[in-house]
Amino acid sequence: MTADPAELQRAEQALAEARRRTDALAFFARRMTHDLSNFLTVIRTYSELVLADTPPDSPIRPDLEEIGQAADATVTYMQRASAFGRALYPPVTPSAPMPLDGFVIAVVAQANAGGLGPIDVEATSEAHVSAPAPALAEALQELLRNARTASPDGAIVSVRTRRVQLDAPVVDGAVPVAAGTWAVLEIVDRGAGIPPELAESACDPFVTSQTGVRGAGLGLAIARATAWAANGQLALVREGSETIARVYLPVS
Repeated sequence: MTADPAELQRAEQALAEARRRTDALAFFARRMTHDLSNFLTVIRTYSELVLADTPPDSPIRPDLEEIGQAADATVTYMQRASAFGRALYPPVTPSAPMPLDGFVIAVVAQANAGGLGPIDVEATSEAHVSAPAPALAEALQELLRNARTASPDGAIVSVRTRRVQLDAPVVDGAVPVAAGTWAVLEIVDRGAGIPPELAESACDPFVTSQTGVRGAGLGLAIARATAWAANGQLALVREGSETIARVYLPVS
């Protein structure tokens, strides 16, 4: 269905504002990663040295171990921030078109083997896309992790691909999608959905309802940045009892 012109204009303005915010945060993430890595090196090194000299029954040993664990968690956080910057500004080397269906099947198989299952897949796009395979794999893994976290225990997460021809621009989940031929990748979970207070900002960096390292608020931001870098889009929609992360990638 063609989008209402006023709705499309509002969505395009919101997208432009989101891109400006994301650009600024990507720059901040790159600087933060570089600077904090130097501090973390000192913290980790000296905590390991002190811990090595501390007897196993010392009352301060749990505190020292907590410092080391916090440093390791921060390293993981910094790696995710770096991944966000790489997704938004990938290398300019052109990507050769690759078959989306086979790629998605392989990533889902890896995710099932890695404990994110059960995940089923229905790949019917028969499309080739020009997106960096490592970045797209990371984005899909992020979306699968989010879907698994949101799903009830034992619930199946579904992955689907299909081809869509849009004869006119549309608005999907408050996101504008241009006319053209698209390969659509959908990750579906049957969880409670995105909290209403986060509906408009869920894909922004550092926005999350989770806690700890997995609550860095970068999973959806990485996925959206990857879609943008491939001249695509990421939409989040709620349809009945399903939450769908819908990635649009231009067909090569």
